[in-house]
Amino acid sequence: MVDAPPDWAWGGWVLGDLADILRRACDVLGNATDIERVVVSPPSRPEEVPEIRVVVPSELGLLSIRRDLTQGEYPVQFFGRPTDNCWIAEVPGLRLFVAHAQGRSS
Repeated sequence: MVDAPPDWAWGGWVLGDLADILRRACDVLGNATDIERVVVSPPSRPEEVPEIRVVVPSELGLLSIRRDLTQGEYPVQFFGRPTDNCWIAEVPGLRLFVAHAQGRSS
């Protein structure tokens, strides 16, 4: 597991880098998390971090992932007020957008 954000160079994004982001999200969210959709994106500006958007099948899954993240080993910062439909958080080097299927706003 990675404790510090990876040292990604701006402009050097390749498919393998996005796969690494997905692997990092698995470490953070858990390998057994039920999902319906995942979108991985490199940062749009050098000062930003990569993003991963995860759609889970239920509100219970959404709440469970949030609870597990707060109790996990990674420092986490949540943005805005979480709702029954979605929440946004950042762990070192990765921003997470998590929503449940009925509440997503693609």
